[in-house]
Amino acid sequence: MTTPMLKQYNSIKKQNLDAVLLFRVGDFYECYKKDAHILAECCKITLTSKEYGSKRLPMSGVPHHSINKYIKILIRNGYKVAICDQVEDASKKKGKVVKREVTSIVTPGTITDIMMLEDQDNNYLVSISKHKSTYGLTFVDVSTGEFFGTSIRGKDEEDTFSKLLSELIKFNPTEAIMPKSLFTSTVFIEKLKKYTEMIINEREDYEFELDYARDALKEHFNVVNLKGFGCEDDPAIIMSAGGVIKYLEDIKKTKENNIKQFSIYNREDYMIIDAASQRNLELVKNIMEDTKRGTLLSVLNKTITPMGSRKLKRWIKQPLLDIEKIKYRQERIEEFREDLLLREDVREHLKEVYDIERLIGKISHDSANARDLVALKNSINKVPEIQSILAEKTSLLGDLLDDELINEVLEAAEIIDKSIKKEPAANLHEGNIIKKGYNEELDKVLKLRSEGKDFLMDLENEEKKKTGIKSLKIKFNKVFGYFIEVTNPNLDLVPEDRYIRKQTLTNSERFFTEDLKKWEEKIIGAEEKVNELEYEIFKEILENIKGYTEYIQKISNKISEIDIFACLAEVAVQNNYIKPKVTDSSTIKIKKGRHPVLDVMLPSAFIPNDVLLDNDENQLLIITGPNMAGKSTYLRQVAQIIILAQMGSFIPAEEAEIGIVDQIFVRVGAYDNIVLQQSTFLVEMNETANILNNAKKKSLIILDEIGRGTATFDGLSIAWAVTEYIVKDIGARTLFATHYHQLNELSDYFDSIKNYNIIVKRKEHDIIFLYKIRAGGCDRSYGVQVAKLAGIPQKVVSRAKEILESLEKGNEITIETKTRPNKKVNKGKRLIQLRFSPVSEKPEKPIKSKKEEKIFEEIKNLEIEKLTPIDALNKLYEIKKRIKSDENDGNE
Repeated sequence: MTTPMLKQYNSIKKQNLDAVLLFRVGDFYECYKKDAHILAECCKITLTSKEYGSKRLPMSGVPHHSINKYIKILIRNGYKVAICDQVEDASKKKGKVVKREVTSIVTPGTITDIMMLEDQDNNYLVSISKHKSTYGLTFVDVSTGEFFGTSIRGKDEEDTFSKLLSELIKFNPTEAIMPKSLFTSTVFIEKLKKYTEMIINEREDYEFELDYARDALKEHFNVVNLKGFGCEDDPAIIMSAGGVIKYLEDIKKTKENNIKQFSIYNREDYMIIDAASQRNLELVKNIMEDTKRGTLLSVLNKTITPMGSRKLKRWIKQPLLDIEKIKYRQERIEEFREDLLLREDVREHLKEVYDIERLIGKISHDSANARDLVALKNSINKVPEIQSILAEKTSLLGDLLDDELINEVLEAAEIIDKSIKKEPAANLHEGNIIKKGYNEELDKVLKLRSEGKDFLMDLENEEKKKTGIKSLKIKFNKVFGYFIEVTNPNLDLVPEDRYIRKQTLTNSERFFTEDLKKWEEKIIGAEEKVNELEYEIFKEILENIKGYTEYIQKISNKISEIDIFACLAEVAVQNNYIKPKVTDSSTIKIKKGRHPVLDVMLPSAFIPNDVLLDNDENQLLIITGPNMAGKSTYLRQVAQIIILAQMGSFIPAEEAEIGIVDQIFVRVGAYDNIVLQQSTFLVEMNETANILNNAKKKSLIILDEIGRGTATFDGLSIAWAVTEYIVKDIGARTLFATHYHQLNELSDYFDSIKNYNIIVKRKEHDIIFLYKIRAGGCDRSYGVQVAKLAGIPQKVVSRAKEILESLEKGNEITIETKTRPNKKVNKGKRLIQLRFSPVSEKPEKPIKSKKEEKIFEEIKNLEIEKLTPIDALNKLYEIKKRIKSDENDGNE
């Protein structure tokens, strides 16, 4: 047997099988069957059951007023949530089933509630499409209205995916949508799942078809063509953008009012920082903890507003290539830097500006309350004050805010000011929102309600006099309405001819009179009418404010830029940064540069260092020195300083000239990626191959050890070959930190290679790190001394020292052993001779096996000039594996 409500539930659930359905029943949202188990388990609430006919269904529920808290938990656990609301007044149905509809669907990428989002982070949804060999990527943050896209095409499928992944890592979307056709490539989907944490949703192919997507965009923006957006001739972008517009309409059950603009960005306009380099440089997340601590963002982010913080993160990930745009930012930061009072005054005013971007987002999604409107009004009213401060003290910054734009948003603020109380109620259904004098009909009902309350006060005083009961009170509750309460000691004074008993309590009794009953109807009727009217008026005001969405978004963008300029000026002053000279030359010259993060975090003063790179005599710097001496710090320092310079910021140095870098590649200490089933050496080779295949002359390559994940001679050979290839075939500016001192010899053959080392001071058997870099190679690694500093037991350190001395002198190594039974060992010692050079200058010509002859011929016939570096490495690895296999066969 089923009930009408269960039948209604089943019907709605069938249309939302992929979502947890939150079903509104009175003051609660309830889940049934499988959804009940999910809600109970995720939200740690009680799983119960509900009787329906002869059956009991699993059921769990949560109060409607705290629903967002539970939606957030479900979303974080990877679930899609469908909100099913009562769309008609239950009190008027008289026993019939209340009409219910799914009013919205919430997914990780479509959250609009501010309480469910991080202030400083965008929440992007990405739409991915493919047209021939080009991918379209469109990002949207529905909480802020940001909507932008790009297209990606590489040299081959692998290169294209690498570029696509870099963009995904850069914007870190929480959800992706793609047409079904892309899901046929299981390799592509598995790669996305491995390298990103986003939820991936499958959509119908037709939603991404070119004509359908084009029409969806034209209809949304109410335009006749897409030329104004710059994507008319880019099918891949149109397909991804149109696809996401359709998806949002399906999710929100209405047109997405918050999206007013669409912009196309060209990857070539920004410095490209691939996925591995973003991770290795720890720009916005650290590798160990996956938090902001110890990142470049943590040092720079002294913004005041949430939208300023979000934009700063994007600036860090997208350094500029256009020198004029870089100078534009530098000049405005400099004005703030040079004027302390201006900077402090503006930053103080910004403290009273709320998250305008997300406030207008809430308004557009009909989820704002009256307090949100007041916050928006107060924020807008600060804008003319900020403009006045800027215009009075500076010429450059004064142009950031124009009068026409300010006047438009002030109109919106004025509408709110005239209509909404200064301190309105948070609940839209309980009145106390609209100002007196704004609506004539409301004023009349308010007057009636006020007169009724005045009558009650007069009636209470009158009854006290008539009955002589001084403690008599007229009270109200939702169950009994208005009543007269008399305590037990005074019951004999109650006039039984006028007072009608309503309720008996332990210490008192409650009564009503005919007059009280009449006024109760008037007062309660007026109260309900006030609440209904105020809600309707509020919705009208909300619709009016929506008309100003685009202007408010533009003003929010301007305020966020002002916030960043003032913020970076503050950082420059606090950390003693200078303005770098950014040029189109190849020269990177930094005098006394400091690591931006460690300079702030270290308890003692950071040791500064110089760097000189160009495409001529200082193209590739080989840096040697022991572990812990500061090689890796130096490499990251140079990369982070260049990123700072090209995002328009000042930098930690005494003086600097930065020749524009189009791409930064950073290959640092490898790690085993167990999740991706990749060994240390394979990770290292993958990242190195990406660099060799994609770096250009204007790029910057940072290599921190190459070849350490394999045997010594293999590693040295690879490092040597990679160095030669960078110098001869790519010509990119490069910093290469290595333990292979043999690479220092390359400077004898290439004028563009220079050797540097980290200064180490020797003191008897110990070393002291000075963290200074100087010209010249280093012929020692000081591994034993570093081991001692790291806390290795003294016995191990002493033994290592003995072995090292023997190896350096070419002597035999003596090994103490325990004598085994039935085996003679001279005094428990063995001698081992280790050779690191050929046994003889003229060794006999070895006799080759058939397999060896075959390999020899294969090598001889290789067309080396047609092999890429990574192909050569792979071939070398394959040959080595075959030789090793032959050796093992011979030993068996």
